[in-house]
Amino acid sequence: MRFGKAAPGGPPKERFVPSIVLFRNSLRMLDWYLAEIRPLFTKDRRGPIFPSERGGRLRPDTIASIFIQCRKRADLDPALCFHCLRHTFTSILAQNDIEVSIRAELLGHEDESTSELYTHVPSEFVRKRLLAHHERLVRESLAHAPD
Repeated sequence: MRFGKAAPGGPPKERFVPSIVLFRNSLRMLDWYLAEIRPLFTKDRRGPIFPSERGGRLRPDTIASIFIQCRKRADLDPALCFHCLRHTFTSILAQNDIEVSIRAELLGHEDESTSELYTHVPSEFVRKRLLAHHERLVRESLAHAPD
C-alpha cells in the first residue's frame, strides 16, 4: 500500500500495489534490492522502499530524473517518461485478462474509462481476441441452429 496524489482538496489516495504472478521476475529483483541494496541507505524497515541518499522519501522529480538517466543509458525513445510505466502496467494487466474494474482500482481511477485510456495493446492482440470472439459466436449459433 502506498499513497498517490490527492484529488483537489482531498487527502492522498491510497494505492494498492499487488504482488501478482505476472510480475514474478520483478518480485525477485525487488527481493534482491531489499536484501542487498536498500540496507546501504537505511536500516529502517518501515521507511520508504526506495529511500533517498539521506534515508528519506524520493521526490517525484527525483524519480523522473533517475528514469531519464536510465532511459538514456538504455538508448530508449526520448518520448518515454516515468508516467509511461502506468500505461505499461495496465496494458500488461489487460493482456492477461484482468478486468477493467480491477485495473481502475489498481491505478486509483474512479472512472473505468480513464483506465481504458491508459491501456494500449498491440494490434495482433486485438486481432486474435476479435477472431476468438467471432469463432465463439459462430460455435454458439451452430449449437443452437435448428436441425
